[in-house]
Amino acid sequence: MDNNEPKRPIEEFTTARIRALCRAGFQESIPRLIAVAKGETVDASSSNSTRANDSLGKYGLGRRPDLLLDRAEWLEVVLKVTKNHIPDPSQFQTWWSQVLAGMEEMR
Repeated sequence: MDNNEPKRPIEEFTTARIRALCRAGFQESIPRLIAVAKGETVDASSSNSTRANDSLGKYGLGRRPDLLLDRAEWLEVVLKVTKNHIPDPSQFQTWWSQVLAGMEEMR
């Protein structure tokens, strides 16, 4: 064994192992969380049910994505054009063409 070989950081692998165990435990507890959230367990108070619903939503849906735009005024164009075409899904191509044209005008 080469004594000059750098040692690998143990924390990196420990953290990965712990995270994997946590994911497995969470996955196994999901049926219980669902039962508590639905109020199907005898010992589930309404506050426990609310917390279970919160946990399921938090981990099931995730956080809202951030939307970053260099040209925020483009979003206004998209909203104005979309408002005209939302009721009729068959007009999607016309909607998309108008969105692109509106953005091109702003360049």
